Amino acid sequence: MKKRIAILLVLIIALFVCVGALAGCNSIIVLNEDRDANQVVASVSYEGQTYNIRKFELELSFNSYAYVYHTYYGMSYQEVADYLLQSLAQRELLVLFAKAELVELAGLDAAPADVTVKQLLSESERDRAVKNVNEDVLSAINSAVESLIGANNGSSSGSSDKEEYEEYNGKDAITVLFDSQGGSAVERQRIKSGTTAFEPDDPTRDGYTFYGWYTDPECTEKFDFATELTQKTTLYAKWAEYLEPRPVREAEEEDPDADYDPDASLPEADRAPRAFDGEDKLTAEYRKLIMSGEVELDCLSAYSEDKRAEYLDLYLDDAAEDVANDFAELRTGYDYYLDNEMKTLLITRLERKLGESSSVTEAEVQARFDKMVEDNRETYGGNRTSYESALTDALASSYYHEYKDYGFVINILLRLPDEDLAVLTEMVEDGVYADGVIEKKRDALLKEMEIHVSNPDYDPEYTCDKHPCEAGSDCDPMTCPEHECVGTVNEGADWNNIVEFVYNKETGEAEIRYNVTACPSMAYLPGTVPAFSDGEQTGIVEQIYQSFEKVTQAVSDGMSRVLGVYWMRELATAWLYLVGDDEGGTTSSSNNGGLGYMITPEGTDSGYIDAFTDQARALVKQGTGSYTTGGFEESYVFGDSFIESGSTSGAYAGIFILVATSVPYDDSLLGVVENEDGSYSEITLGYSATPDVLPLDYVIEYGPTLEDCVTIRMQIEETLLSGKQAAVYEETVNAFGVKHFESNISYNRGAYESLWEDLD
Repeated sequence: MKKRIAILLVLIIALFVCVGALAGCNSIIVLNEDRDANQVVASVSYEGQTYNIRKFELELSFNSYAYVYHTYYGMSYQEVADYLLQSLAQRELLVLFAKAELVELAGLDAAPADVTVKQLLSESERDRAVKNVNEDVLSAINSAVESLIGANNGSSSGSSDKEEYEEYNGKDAITVLFDSQGGSAVERQRIKSGTTAFEPDDPTRDGYTFYGWYTDPECTEKFDFATELTQKTTLYAKWAEYLEPRPVREAEEEDPDADYDPDASLPEADRAPRAFDGEDKLTAEYRKLIMSGEVELDCLSAYSEDKRAEYLDLYLDDAAEDVANDFAELRTGYDYYLDNEMKTLLITRLERKLGESSSVTEAEVQARFDKMVEDNRETYGGNRTSYESALTDALASSYYHEYKDYGFVINILLRLPDEDLAVLTEMVEDGVYADGVIEKKRDALLKEMEIHVSNPDYDPEYTCDKHPCEAGSDCDPMTCPEHECVGTVNEGADWNNIVEFVYNKETGEAEIRYNVTACPSMAYLPGTVPAFSDGEQTGIVEQIYQSFEKVTQAVSDGMSRVLGVYWMRELATAWLYLVGDDEGGTTSSSNNGGLGYMITPEGTDSGYIDAFTDQARALVKQGTGSYTTGGFEESYVFGDSFIESGSTSGAYAGIFILVATSVPYDDSLLGVVENEDGSYSEITLGYSATPDVLPLDYVIEYGPTLEDCVTIRMQIEETLLSGKQAAVYEETVNAFGVKHFESNISYNRGAYESLWEDLD
């Protein structure tokens, strides 16, 4: 017995030793991996400062770029590793150089090694570093939340469980007919009496959404396929007309540097909180910003507020933990990326400080301007085709204008519906031309036209909780009978003033206000609005010109004419996306960066229909911002593409409402100048001293404030100054690199051979 116990104890001890050894092996493996990842692959030194580049840093870069360099540049993986390490080392040496230079420029009584990067940055720069890293962390959290939503909310279509129809030919068979009412054909079924019909695949119909089968042609009672049938039955398809959404105007990306002053002091209350703390945990401050919606996750933008809150509550913390785990796996962390961001800003600070002594003289501006004018003359002088190409490709840098009366117009086309257009095309094909009868019929149809107005709040990606349509993703929120938002708009909607321009004379502030909106899932506002006023309802045409008149009135009330041009453009564009049916008007390849269509002067082939061309040319002659050639009746034109030609191919007709958005050589020649106190003023330049050449203070880019406007002078000054500042920095850095990039960097290739040795 004692012997058996002794043997058992030996076995137990051996088992524990083995388990302990295995656990120890895991620890050893982890330690070895950490030791390998932290090997020094390069060292840089300068002015008593040293920085070691670790293998994991090179590995991050290598994993990101090796394939690209190898595949597209023909480099071996060894060459890629060497090149990337050299780039990392040179960058770190440049950081040490920047530290030493900035310590000297700041007059600090300290050695560069005793000063941190953070200490050399302003409060504003440190805040910018945090914001930049937060943005990257937020993107990672966004991806993690999106993955968690997909993983936890997947659904099966169930199509594999759908019972397939098989024809029954017994004596007690009955027939089920499917009347698609204009849709694609659906085969009849023969089933056994007392059983249920098989739900067929949905029929299709161009321009319509299918909403199920009903027991009557009027579709008042929906059929339940669980119903047992005992007699011949006909089912009817229900349809709702589908209106293809108009294009949605893309929001302009905010410039993160718009209000950024890198040398400014920034109170702590105004600084951005870190996304992660020193232990890579989501901070309470940043979590609060995300939960409140002040910081948004793109993956949740399409959801309602309630659903967004639900998903954040469920997944935000787990997503942040996933991101932190990814950091740990890469041996990085929030502080690692923050340190690198501050190094980048330190180098930028050095570039800015070195360039502070640079300046641009009036003579240099004039010389550059004269050279540009000569280049313009050489490029398209005497060549109308080259000139037209320059206007569409390089308008902002075209200072010489040999040809006059060119311009750009936005076209808000209220297109005649297809059913009315068919009436006109049939008349043309029948040859009914006596006494202008077709034009009269066209004008009558246009005057009675009803306009579908796009929803200003429409978001194609928005998911509405109040839209539980059985048809799922194929269901049109505009017509779904189960969508609670159908037919509803915002409280206090003003249908007679759908889009309004508002100007405050006291503050000088202006805005475009949308007074009628609907659920973001709805592409259009409910119902239609007449093109022309009908009783108490103000027509779309009148509303457009009423809003334009508000801009004109604002200029009379003190707004500068330059800003009037900006707001006229913005207002015309707003209407274009709400009611405009001209696809080319919102297509970047044809609308010249939002300016609209280029209009050529009389004596040239405009390429457009006569009614459009005549109105557009008249507006161009009146100058930038023009929208009427006379009274209300002369503001818009009726036109078509087929009556006069007799060809109905690609036919369209409509009401054209035009705004002259830009006249490259405008007789009014509006300008802006910067005053000695830093403010800006509008000036009227009059004609140029040199015919065909624009004045230096001519506005070539309009903005919401005079400070945002750009003149030829400003453009040239900025170009010259940026070039000088960059040249000073590049000269300094190049001289430093020639002297130190070889002598102050040591490499340890043996430490990183494993990155490429199995690849080449």
